[in-house]
Amino acid sequence: MDFSIDYNTPSPTPLTTYEKETPAEQLKCELTPEEAYDIQRDRWLSLQTALRENLNRDKDSRYVTNLQEEIARMISNGFTYKPKPEPVKAVPAPAPAPKPFEQASLREELGVPEKVSCENCGENIVPGNASHLRDLDGETCILDEARIKRSGRFTKERLAELVALTESVRKNLKKENGN
Repeated sequence: MDFSIDYNTPSPTPLTTYEKETPAEQLKCELTPEEAYDIQRDRWLSLQTALRENLNRDKDSRYVTNLQEEIARMISNGFTYKPKPEPVKAVPAPAPAPKPFEQASLREELGVPEKVSCENCGENIVPGNASHLRDLDGETCILDEARIKRSGRFTKERLAELVALTESVRKNLKKENGN
C-alpha cells in the first residue's frame, strides 16, 4: 500500500461557534390569563422596586428614565395593578380529643401478677412467695415451710415459732369468719 499525503488539498473552512450550535427549540405553551397577569404583576413590582431604589441614588440617571418609560409603556398597554389576593387559609379540623393518660403501674410494666389474699392471715400479698411480713403485727407469716427451711433464713427454733404463730393466726381468722 502506498500512503501519500497531498498537501495541496484544500481544507474546509472552520465553523464559528454560533454555526456549530443547533438553534434552541422554542417551547410552545399557552399561558392562562391568570398566569400571564401574574408574570406582568411580578414585572411591575420589580420595576417599581428598582425605580424606588434608584430614585434615592440619582434622580436624573439614564437608568431611572428607562424604568419610568417601561412603566409608562405597561400602563399604556392597559396594565392595571391589582394586589395578589391573599390565599384563603383552610381552617384545620379540630384535633381529636386526647385520650386520658393512663400510666401503667410498675407491677404491669414488670409483669408482676396482681396481689391475692393470704390463706393464713387474709392480707393482700404477691402470689408465689414462701412468706411475707404481716402488717398487723410485723411478724413473718409462713406460707411454705419447706421452702423457708431450705433457704436457711431462720433457725430451726425461730421457724418452729413462726409456724406455730401462723397456725394460731389462721385459726383465729377462721373463728372470726365463722368457718
